[in-house]
Amino acid sequence: MRVHVLTRSWRRQDDYTWFPGRPEDRWWEQYGEQADFDYPVLLVETAGRGRWRAYIGGLTTSRDDAVGTPIRLSLALDGDCGARPETVLTAALVEEWLSVQAGVTAKQDATGCLDRAFDEDTVAGLFGGTQEVDRLIDSALSAYGGDGGPAPVGALSVAGSSSPESSSPPSSPKSSSPEISPPDESWAAGLAGAEARAAFVVHARGLLAGTAVGRALVLNSLGGGDALPRPNDAEHLIVLADGGPGKFGPTPVAIRRKAPPRDTNRRGSGRLALAALTGAAVGTAVLLRQALRLLRRSVSRNGPGTPPQRERQP
Repeated sequence: MRVHVLTRSWRRQDDYTWFPGRPEDRWWEQYGEQADFDYPVLLVETAGRGRWRAYIGGLTTSRDDAVGTPIRLSLALDGDCGARPETVLTAALVEEWLSVQAGVTAKQDATGCLDRAFDEDTVAGLFGGTQEVDRLIDSALSAYGGDGGPAPVGALSVAGSSSPESSSPPSSPKSSSPEISPPDESWAAGLAGAEARAAFVVHARGLLAGTAVGRALVLNSLGGGDALPRPNDAEHLIVLADGGPGKFGPTPVAIRRKAPPRDTNRRGSGRLALAALTGAAVGTAVLLRQALRLLRRSVSRNGPGTPPQRERQP
């Protein structure tokens, strides 16, 4: 698994910095119009060829800066799908991140392991060049596996779920909205909905396990339904909106797929044909006008009904 970490130390001069360096492929920036990365954002996607990628932004830590502001930690991750220690840890971080952002009290085992690995001394070592991100991540992985974290077998499934693809939107008997059938329909809901969050976690685990294709996104700057990302034909997209009340409720709403591209060549061919017909009609009209002028001149010289006279030869 490749890891990039964004954090800072308590010292003023050690502001937020990427370790081991600024990522070359900042794929998450494609959501810049739908997410403010100065605040917590969560993105999990399939990356093709049996791989996944994730951006977990704004994880809480126990550290504060020099003026007492809480320090956060963000992760950019990508790895191979399957029940591996790194995917188990990532799935747990996703679930714990959701509970924090929703204001729900829940155990923070994975986040705690990460926080202890990136304590004040080790983060100071990152800025001083005496620590390495990979070693600290390995420390968190080892601690999570030994602190009662979920076992690798079955770790990427949810209790009571036979398949990660069961991430259908939760249905409510009081809701008049039509039920959305997974995985053909993608949907969006508000982060506050407990059942929507549970379905989101199931889908995210499926993406990490390699049994689902698509995206699981928590976006914090959505203005409404028109601002939602659109799913491609082959993917299942779930979006949770982390924003002001009234924009998205707990009941999921379907997200329309991208409209098929218009056939510009066909439209261009039609225009060319119309232009050709118009040109031919104009040319015919010009010839008819010229013939009519010649006929009028002939009639005015010889009189009506008189055939034209040949000029006498000297």
